[in-house]
Amino acid sequence: MPNRTERVKTLVEEVLATLPTPYSEDVIDEVFQAIEANPTWLTDYSVLCNDLGVTVVNQAVGSWTSKTVGRTRNHQVPARSKLTESYSKLYPVVVLNQAAPLAEGPAGPLPLHAEHPPLRVDEGGAVRVGNSRISLDLVIEQYENGMTPEDMVRAYDTLGLADVYAVIAFYLRHRDEVRAYLKRRAAEAEALRAKIEAERPRVPREELLARCRARGTDHAPTGQ
Repeated sequence: MPNRTERVKTLVEEVLATLPTPYSEDVIDEVFQAIEANPTWLTDYSVLCNDLGVTVVNQAVGSWTSKTVGRTRNHQVPARSKLTESYSKLYPVVVLNQAAPLAEGPAGPLPLHAEHPPLRVDEGGAVRVGNSRISLDLVIEQYENGMTPEDMVRAYDTLGLADVYAVIAFYLRHRDEVRAYLKRRAAEAEALRAKIEAERPRVPREELLARCRARGTDHAPTGQ
């Protein structure tokens, strides 16, 4: 970062010193929330924004937080703090073949993100993909039926292509665990269906037809 953001670095370091460790993947958002809740820090932040601009300051907060905690920034997510609309989750940096000689040229070791699968558990206990309402069950079922990630994105426009590939990779690495989860989900769905049918027995088709005919007779004009 340019030297003009050194004051942002000082603020970030001061805030991080008060946060619990180990830092979570949401530490950038936690820094913003801490600044927002502390009048002194909020005043310092406001002065910085007035001098440098909100965009520069917010980007510097993210960058200095990442450097200070020694983690790499990943995908953007909505922020809980009112000071910024979004922030990057932070994950540990993994470097392969660190002891191996570097290839000629300016490139250094490749930092690989220890990414979490883009999966979340909703309020009902179902695992959803990314920010969509598409379930893990459906993605795996379609994959096993031969549908490609590109096909899924075309069929379900709320899915992201990278998310689908990541979920399939997660499934292939943890096939037994995922299949056990899907089996439990199927058993729970069957149990719920049986419970509903027990509480509300299915009406035979003949009885439904008879009811329809009876309603038609009741509403028919007199004399017909």
